[in-house]
Amino acid sequence: MIIKLENVTKIYKIGDSYIKALDNINLEVEEGELISIMGPSGSGKSTLLSIIGCLDKPTSGKINLFGFDILKLSDKELSKIRKNYIGFIFQQFYLFNYLNALENVELITKIANKKNNKAKELLEKVGLGNRLYNLPNQLSGGQQQRVVIARALANDPKLILADEPTGNLDEKSANDVIDILKKLNKEEGKTIAIVTHDPRIAEQTERIVVIRNGKILSDNTTVDEALELLK
Repeated sequence: MIIKLENVTKIYKIGDSYIKALDNINLEVEEGELISIMGPSGSGKSTLLSIIGCLDKPTSGKINLFGFDILKLSDKELSKIRKNYIGFIFQQFYLFNYLNALENVELITKIANKKNNKAKELLEKVGLGNRLYNLPNQLSGGQQQRVVIARALANDPKLILADEPTGNLDEKSANDVIDILKKLNKEEGKTIAIVTHDPRIAEQTERIVVIRNGKILSDNTTVDEALELLK
């Protein structure tokens, strides 16, 4: 078991109000799975991904990642978990505009203290072997997201968390990105969780988790069933 959440709740205090972003979430993910977490905006899916990725902490509940009891770890230890085990892909590319594609990926290999710099190899893997020295503004949206995928792989993570990775892309680029993620899952055994509101993306994963108003409505459902639940 690579991910296990038990009765996870997250409450934010905004002014004098309290917002329950996650409400008693229970979720298990096996190593090597490709899952999607589907729900409308404000459903809690991004909060869930942040908590799984050790970017945020729950108000209550238990979290076990890679055999670690996450809530017992210090901030420094959580940073090591992120650095050694997790790769992040966000809807916004967050690339350094003054660095070319190769340098953007190399930066993460340095942060991760990887002795073997595979930045070039990773960019070739995502189809950008001929765009190594292009700056982000010289790349299309789909190409920039490929750089982000290569960067997410720089620390050779066991788990890839993708938050709306196709949200800013046209249909062809979106399909290309999903194809890359599926290939990483099948050929390299990467565990991948994709947050999306798009049923076309969700149906390409092995398992769909439906979340709304901070609650998991269904786990391992079909796209049609998910859309019915979200009406």
